[in-house]
Amino acid sequence: MSNINNKKSYVETELAKEFLLLTPGDSLQSISYYEERFNVSRGTVQKAIKALGESGAVKIETRGRNGSFIQEIDYAMVQEYYGIGTIIGCLTMPASITTKGLITALYNNLNILDCNIVYARNAEIRIKMLKKGKCDFTVCSLHSALLYSKNQNDIKILFNFGPYTYTSERIKIFRDSSKTDFDTTMRIAYDSENDDYVGLMNFLLDNNKKYNLVETKTQRILKALRDNLVDAGMWSIDDAKTIDMNLGIAKITTPDVIDYTTAVLLVRSDDFLTQSLLEKYINISRVIKTQYEVVNGLREPDY
Repeated sequence: MSNINNKKSYVETELAKEFLLLTPGDSLQSISYYEERFNVSRGTVQKAIKALGESGAVKIETRGRNGSFIQEIDYAMVQEYYGIGTIIGCLTMPASITTKGLITALYNNLNILDCNIVYARNAEIRIKMLKKGKCDFTVCSLHSALLYSKNQNDIKILFNFGPYTYTSERIKIFRDSSKTDFDTTMRIAYDSENDDYVGLMNFLLDNNKKYNLVETKTQRILKALRDNLVDAGMWSIDDAKTIDMNLGIAKITTPDVIDYTTAVLLVRSDDFLTQSLLEKYINISRVIKTQYEVVNGLREPDY
C-alpha cells in the first residue's frame, strides 16, 4: 500500500509542477500521456488528479471526451501544498531610482507566485548564492554576469533587459563644476565592494598614474561630495537630476559602459522548473514599462 501511496504522491507533485505553468482555460494532457510519462497505472493518475482538485489549490473541470481543463488555480498554494517551495530571488540593493524601478517590475511580475526577494550589494556574492542554491535567480549587470560566468556552464542568462535597465547612463561627477575628468590631485570616491564601480573606474583611470582613492559606498558618494570628503566619483544620470549642488558632470563615452548599465537575470543551468516559471511570468516589455513609470515618477516603487 505504501508503494502505491508513494507513486500517487510522486505523480501529484509532478503534476503540480506542470500546473504551475498553466493558466485557467488550459487543457490537461490525456490520462494515457501521464501513464506513460510517469510509468504508473491509469488509476494512480486519476487519483492524483482528483487529489489535486480536492486540495483546493486547483479547480479542475472535466468535459467528457474533450478532456479536463484548469478552471481555477492558486499558484502560491500549489507551491506550498506540494512542497515545491518558495522561489527566492537575490537582487541588488534598491539604492537608485533605476534599481527601484527594476525591483518593482520584477516583484509585480512574480507576485502571483510564492516568491521572496532578498538583497545583497555585491554581484559576486549574489552569483555565489545562486550557484550554491541559496537563491533561485539573481539580477546583475551584463558586465558582472560575463565576468563571473566566463568559462563556466553552471549558470546562464535567462533574460537581458537591455541598456539602462540596471543603471541609467553613467557619469563622472566633480565638486568643482569646471572639471570634466579625473586627475591625481583629486580625492576620488572608490567603492571596492561594488564590482561594476570597480570595473568601470579602473577602466577610466590611467594605470600609469597614482590616484588618491577614497573608500566610499556608492550610495554615499553624493554626501561625501557635499561634506568635502571627496572631490570626484561616478554616479548615474537619473539620480544626478535630483542633486541640489552645482556639480561638474561629464558623460562616460566608452562603448563598454553599456554592459555596466544592462540588467540581466541569471539562473542555474540545470534548474529547469525555475527557468520555465520565470519565462512564463516575466514579460520583458512589462518589466521595462513598469521601470519607466517608476523612474519618471508615474508610479511609486512597490516591493
